Amino acid sequence: MVFSAVMLAGIGGCDDEKAKGAGATVEGPYADVLDALCNTISRCPNAAGRPFAYRNRNECIAILNFAFTCRLTEIDAPGSAVRFGVKELRPDINAAQSAACVAWLNTASCDAIERGGDNTPCSQAFDLPEDDDGHNAGTAKLDESCTSDASCLANLYCTPEQLDREQGSVACRVCKPRHGEGAACSQYTRQCQDGLHCTYQEDDARRCAPLDADDAVCVDSEQCTSGFCNYTLQQGGGWGKCDSGGVIGAPCDEATESQGLGSSCRQPYYCDAGSCRARRSVGEPCRSDYACERYRCDQEAGLCGVADGQRCSEHEDCRSQVCFEGTCGGPPGACSADSQCADDETCAGLCRPPNCSCSGCPTGICTSKADSSPSCVDDFDCDSNNCLATKRCGPAAVIGSACTDDFRCYPLGYCANNVCVERPGPGQECTRIDTCQEPFLCVEERCQIMNLICKPARAGQRCAALRVCDDASYCDLFDGVTCKPRAAADQPCSQSRFLGVDNCIKGFFCMADDSGESSCKPRPKLGEACSGVCTEGSYCFESVCQADPIGRPCHSSGSCPDALYCHDRQEVCLPRLGKGAACDRWDQSCRSEYICGSSNTCEDRLALDARCDDTIECAQNLYCSRDNYTCQLAATAGQPCDHSTPCVPGLRCSSSERICEPAATAGESCSSAADCQSGVCYQYSFCQATAACTMP
Repeated sequence: MVFSAVMLAGIGGCDDEKAKGAGATVEGPYADVLDALCNTISRCPNAAGRPFAYRNRNECIAILNFAFTCRLTEIDAPGSAVRFGVKELRPDINAAQSAACVAWLNTASCDAIERGGDNTPCSQAFDLPEDDDGHNAGTAKLDESCTSDASCLANLYCTPEQLDREQGSVACRVCKPRHGEGAACSQYTRQCQDGLHCTYQEDDARRCAPLDADDAVCVDSEQCTSGFCNYTLQQGGGWGKCDSGGVIGAPCDEATESQGLGSSCRQPYYCDAGSCRARRSVGEPCRSDYACERYRCDQEAGLCGVADGQRCSEHEDCRSQVCFEGTCGGPPGACSADSQCADDETCAGLCRPPNCSCSGCPTGICTSKADSSPSCVDDFDCDSNNCLATKRCGPAAVIGSACTDDFRCYPLGYCANNVCVERPGPGQECTRIDTCQEPFLCVEERCQIMNLICKPARAGQRCAALRVCDDASYCDLFDGVTCKPRAAADQPCSQSRFLGVDNCIKGFFCMADDSGESSCKPRPKLGEACSGVCTEGSYCFESVCQADPIGRPCHSSGSCPDALYCHDRQEVCLPRLGKGAACDRWDQSCRSEYICGSSNTCEDRLALDARCDDTIECAQNLYCSRDNYTCQLAATAGQPCDHSTPCVPGLRCSSSERICEPAATAGESCSSAADCQSGVCYQYSFCQATAACTMP
């Protein structure tokens, strides 16, 4: 779906009377896109990916704006309640991109809109910044460690790695303020503030400069105010000119495309009969490959997509939507979706999450649903949310179907008296907080709009994103999802890790006494005894509040000092563990003389002649022989060595003489970790002194 980003389960509402049903004010090009999207959802109900309710156009826009741009953040503070926040990530879309998206929404078929993809005119309109794991990012603060620009808050960028080869050190990447006009910068980062770009100046140095107006010479679209560098206007040398054209309906020259000189239309449009147009979907008319979304035009049929019997790589290449063993169509009964089968059949063998994940999913054969529906363990394994007693996925529930829980009826209904019933709409009577049509909540037995403002709510308002309140309040999920004032010192309190509630004021935590009564007590300070929580800047370890680097945030053990490891789930640096301590094999949490054994405790490494699977299991100066899978002595200085007989730590195998010689020291050249005394070779270049980067 084009709009699958509309995940309404986390939407929340404003409790001020004047703001009920309203969200943050949306203006400019993005507002035009959301307005057109509301029109599209009215015309094509499945475009949003799942149903949601709204009472008027402004409310529709507010809901979509919140769903697309507001993200719930979570900080798991070990030993205390989960802390939640919200952050707003708005697409960087200009007027020309907005106009192109609006034009496509108003003219494209419902099928094309629901199919979506990365080549639609609206793809950038809903493209939010992401981190390295593909999740919406931007939580690292000033001077905190980062892995990319997208890891940092919006007004910061991630510094590049700084190498000191002489010392064999690599400086950690940290978030720093983005630069203003005239400041030195590097290409391919977001070092410059919004409205600026990094470009060469008269002194041949790269500096932040204002975005260029139309007709300015450009090398990429990011330097143009219009967001489009038209290479056909300045042919040769990879240069172009900034151009506000290139949108749907703008004039263009087909000859430049056919001659390989570039396109005078923005991506993903193409030039047709002198005007820029949106590329066509499979099955729509075409005259060239440029006209089709997948760049496959069947010239004989004059249609986008490959005919049955022709070569293909994915189902989407074919007009039949079936690619079987590299050929469109396949044998009789071949299918790629249940919709291609009879009502009483299913497409057996079809790869469907969450049972599996793949690209170019296999083609199935239409088979009786009773025999070949996917196997399952519970409802979560089935697209239909329905795992039968036979451990096969059954049909999706409809209103009136039997049920045992709300999940079986989601998203159209909820479970009442073991029957799926329709969710009540805005203003209607309701029974439970989560039974209304999204994004409405059941409050005071009526369906009321959630909070659509992407900032922490104040006491008395409904919680933002169903969780988030300002520092002076906490979210009470059992009283209308409303923010309540926090408890002060020695006042009664409550805490729930699951619900994310700790209702004490900042600097205090909720502690139960011997009688079981809980009240707010000061958080222990550095060096004081603790039972899971400490003041900010220190970490509770072995019942004492410890100082940095213990408790320092990390993303791998390489980002912690040598004597520490990165806890896989808490993502903080902790001291390595001694013999007998409980450990996690993925953390590399044991001290170097131990290994995390099969019983998940730190154990002695294996002795000479002991059975082994990997060298890491063997004691120092031993390796796991591939001849008999036992721990054997590694070669010492001057002894022969090769890939099957390594040298002891501190030595490396000479590539020319194949004997053990002293390993390289910090800063010396290396081609692998075995070349270095430290065991760390930076990008096949030089030996690092330690695996951890150094904080600047």
